[in-house]
Amino acid sequence: ILLPAGGSVMVYGMDTKDEALLLAVRQHVGMVFQNPDNQIVTDKVWHELSFGLESLGYDNATIRLRVAEMASYFGIHQWFYKNVAELSGGQKQILNLAAIMAMHPSLLILDEPTSQLDPIAASDFLETVKKINRDIGTTVLLTEHRLQDIIPYADRVFVMDKGNVYLEGTPREIGVKLKEQKHGMFLSMPIPMQIYGETDSQATCPLTVSEGRQWLSRYCNEKGIASDSQ
Repeated sequence: ILLPAGGSVMVYGMDTKDEALLLAVRQHVGMVFQNPDNQIVTDKVWHELSFGLESLGYDNATIRLRVAEMASYFGIHQWFYKNVAELSGGQKQILNLAAIMAMHPSLLILDEPTSQLDPIAASDFLETVKKINRDIGTTVLLTEHRLQDIIPYADRVFVMDKGNVYLEGTPREIGVKLKEQKHGMFLSMPIPMQIYGETDSQATCPLTVSEGRQWLSRYCNEKGIASDSQ
C-alpha cells in the first residue's frame, strides 16, 4: 500500500496512515502496477504465487490450496515451474494479477496495467479482469487508456480533469454529459460513443460496436439516409 503524502485514504473505514491497521488493509486491497517487472519479487512462477500469502503468515496447507486454485483459474499451470525471466510481458502481468488474487482481496486496484503490453496481451489481460469481477465478485478500480475494451463493462466511470473528478456516472451518462458539454475528453471515449456525439440523436448512447451499428441503423432510418447497399 502506498501511503499518501498529504490528507488521508480510508479503506473500509480504516485509515492507511495508521500503521497498526496496515496488515488489515493489505488483506482487503490488492494492487497491480503498470510495469510487470516492477512488481515481481521472486525468480520462480510458483514462488511468486505464494509470496504474498507467505508474507501474510498463512499456513502451508492454505498456501498450497490457494496457489493451486489461482494457477488453474488463470491457466498458469502450463508454466507453473518456469523461471519468471522466461515469461512474456503479458504472462508476467497475469502472474502479478494471480499472485494478488491468491490473497482474496475484496478490492482490486489496477494502475494502467496494460500500458506496457502489446494489443493482444492487453486484450487478454482485460478479459481476465472482467472474468474476475464477473465470477468472483471482486470490486475492481481501474485506471486505463484502452477505453474501447473496458468502458462497456464498467458500472461507474470517473472522468478526471486537471487533477480533479470532473464527471461521475454510468458509462452512458458520461457519454451524454461529455457530448452535451463538447468536452475534449470525449475524444477518448469508444468510437461508437464518438460517432453518437457528432449527431443530434436523443436515443440511448451506444457503448459497443454492436450497439453502435444498431443505433446507427435506426438513426439512418429516422433521417431517411439510405446505405450504399440499398
